[in-house]
Amino acid sequence: MTRKLHLTACLAVLLILHALCPLVAETGEAKLRLLYFTADWCGPCQLMQQQTWPVPAVQSELRQYTLTKIDIDAEKETARKWSVSSIPTFIISDSEGTQALVRTSGFKDGDQMVQWLQDARVMAMDQLARQRATQAKYEASQQMLRKATGNWDQPENAAAVQALFTLLAMRESLTEAQSTSLDRQVQALAEQAPGLLAQGILHRDLQVRVRVARALSTEDTPLDAWASESERTRQCEAYRSAIQRGVLKQD
Repeated sequence: MTRKLHLTACLAVLLILHALCPLVAETGEAKLRLLYFTADWCGPCQLMQQQTWPVPAVQSELRQYTLTKIDIDAEKETARKWSVSSIPTFIISDSEGTQALVRTSGFKDGDQMVQWLQDARVMAMDQLARQRATQAKYEASQQMLRKATGNWDQPENAAAVQALFTLLAMRESLTEAQSTSLDRQVQALAEQAPGLLAQGILHRDLQVRVRVARALSTEDTPLDAWASESERTRQCEAYRSAIQRGVLKQD
């Protein structure tokens, strides 16, 4: 009887971990990926094979994902890529499998797995939604900056610089490529429109002020990102005055 139950559990796992891949969401959107890192010698993995995966509620939740089972011995490079140091490990990534959104490790019974799959999906979708919102803001700001380049004397182009400040304040949400692009734009503005860029020293976000101060500060016209608001206001006015007097050049 025990052997029969074990075989039944194994069959259930095979059906779950292989027949479900790949799946497409009913909404037409690509599903999140669930990466399951395991090994034949992993005791908790084998226990989950018998006790967790066959649970109907678990199977139902798994249908919300594109599931991939990864043996860490057979796919050592993949395990290293995802920084897997213990098993079982479960990682939810975007549909292309390019970034880890939510992860957990260790044995989970049926109820625990169902709860984690539900909660993790909400967290992952929220993170992706925030990334899409950031991308939309990034693209909009890039369009504004492209239109403004070479015409910084136009009052409406100050909005493009403010859009840049907004993105600088969202640095943690940006991709490496986006962040690098913003660094280049800050440097370009420091040369083309330092007077407009200097307004960033008054921004409420410290990392915006730091980036602006780093790009603009000179020995004669210092900008201190950590100074009080009144002192930063004085510094900004002094900086802009230096530009007007020709001490600093604005192209």
